Amino acid sequence: MYGTVLIIGGGVAGLRAAADLADADVGVVLVEKEPALGGVMAAPLGDAGNTTELSGGLELPDLSQIRQRDAIELLTLAEVATVSGQAGKFSVEIRQRPRFVTDACTQCHRCHPVCPAVAPNRFQSDLTYRKAIFTPFKGAVPEAYVIDIDSCLNDPPNYLACQRCVEACEDDAIHFANVSTTTYTREVNAIIVAAGLQVNDSGSLKDDVRGVHPDVLTWMELERLLASCGPSGGYVEKLSNAECPRNILYVVDHVSRFSCLCIAAQIDRLAEQDIRDVTVLHPNQTVSDEDFGQFMSHHMHSEPRVTAGELEGISAHDEDTIRVRHTRLGTQASHTQDYDMVVFTTAVTPPPDLAQLAGVLGIELDENGFVSSGGADSGLTATTRPGIYVAGCASGVKDIRESVAESKAAAVNAMRHLDRRRKTAETVTAPSGRSGLMINGKWLSDEEMRQHFERVLLSLMSSETSIP
Repeated sequence: MYGTVLIIGGGVAGLRAAADLADADVGVVLVEKEPALGGVMAAPLGDAGNTTELSGGLELPDLSQIRQRDAIELLTLAEVATVSGQAGKFSVEIRQRPRFVTDACTQCHRCHPVCPAVAPNRFQSDLTYRKAIFTPFKGAVPEAYVIDIDSCLNDPPNYLACQRCVEACEDDAIHFANVSTTTYTREVNAIIVAAGLQVNDSGSLKDDVRGVHPDVLTWMELERLLASCGPSGGYVEKLSNAECPRNILYVVDHVSRFSCLCIAAQIDRLAEQDIRDVTVLHPNQTVSDEDFGQFMSHHMHSEPRVTAGELEGISAHDEDTIRVRHTRLGTQASHTQDYDMVVFTTAVTPPPDLAQLAGVLGIELDENGFVSSGGADSGLTATTRPGIYVAGCASGVKDIRESVAESKAAAVNAMRHLDRRRKTAETVTAPSGRSGLMINGKWLSDEEMRQHFERVLLSLMSSETSIP
């Protein structure tokens, strides 16, 4: 190994940066606060074809490959507590909460049926229930079960009201006595913040919408239904009666490039299941200075009806359908139609603990609460502290293609602080003030080298061949 980089966040951006660094023989300490990798896109990461389309053909991380990389140290249920030092030599303290299930777990599944405690499974957008001992979804990394001590009947170490999972486990993998937080200290050369974003759940819907009908969903709930590891095995079915919906209405309540591209990809995947009667109701807004309808048609293969208008009312027409009333842009007349399923976009915001993390790292946030990027150190992925970089949605709402490309740029910039860079500069005969890299017969300074790599990455991001 030539050095080590700390990556905070195990979503798409963090995993892509980790894989790129491991390929370059760089050690990675990957810290994820949840019990499994994947972030917002955890469930659909098992469907490479779906997320590859969203990424515009750029290679996405493979969860199974991440697990097999010796260069990647994975710490789940963990958070960065302190950071000291400077670029090239940071000392980081990481605190890890107990999992209560060790790596000896073979996923024999004997513990799950005997557990009496039930809670909503937020990894499936609360569409299903899970036990207090559970695995978030099929193919999760790490594979071992985890115990949610807040819903468990046990209250270690003081009172053990229930030992059913312990008694059922033949691998001796469940230990309620391990209640203390584990602290790790790691020396790293650079840090990449890939903390992602938060997609608000159905609780953010207006009171007159929430609970109208079982088939009124959020777009992330529909995303779970479309995932092969989701509750319906990847096939969209109505929650009211498990039948396939004949028509679907999307109500675009919150507009962002991320949400619109996710909707576009969802509509294409619905068409693959012969659900082609799809209508998109959106406000009079644009995405990236482009007309909403043109933007959607450019980024999908199917052809839904795209209507500019405003939702007026929604109600349960009967057990099977939902009645929607809306106005169209430029008219005062109301239009009413019945749908089998109605899908709402919900707000996308910074993670709730991003401000606390920024304080620990000593970096600044912008006016929207995301990490402030574009510092003088290394362009778009630089933060306000040298040696700390940002990738993906931690610096603002982006689509997957942009997040993947930006994570590659962050990995390149992080490698500037490795020992390999310093040794290379010492062993290559170059003019004073130049690095050991020559392009087109010209020695490049550190700044020129940064600009060169950034131009290459930006060209990949803007290439027509990489746009879905």
